[in-house]
Order: sequence, then C-alpha cells, then structure tokens
Amino acid sequence: WDKHEVKTIDDAYFYDNLEDPYQKNKIKLEDNPDVSEKLLSHLAKLLEKTNDPWFKEKKYSDLIPYL
Repeated sequence: WDKHEVKTIDDAYFYDNLEDPYQKNKIKLEDNPDVSEKLLSHLAKLLEKTNDPWFKEKKYSDLIPYL
C-alpha cells in the first residue's frame, strides 16, 4: 500500500500479545495513549537507527515522533 503514495494513516492500532496471543482484538492508539507513545517513540528510534526511508522522509510524522 505504501507504493500508492499514501500521505496519512487512517487506522493505527496494536495488539496485546500476552493477553491476546492470536491478535483478535485491535487496540486503537487513542485507547491506550501511554503505551502508544512508548511504541511509536521506539519505532522512531529503530527507523533512525536503521536509516530507514521512512526516517529519511519523516514519513507519517503526524503519528511517529521523529527527533
């Protein structure tokens, strides 16, 4: 889907792999902002560390807190 020049992410979520190992229940970012902030911050650091194209372009910066 990324090849279609998507500019925003309309639906972002994560799963609780301990309580929901089969990933049947999506957790919206806004439903758990503390965990979401930590996960997205970690994602930003990993994207920077690997010099990922998303980091280079600051893709989805409205969601991912790049430094």
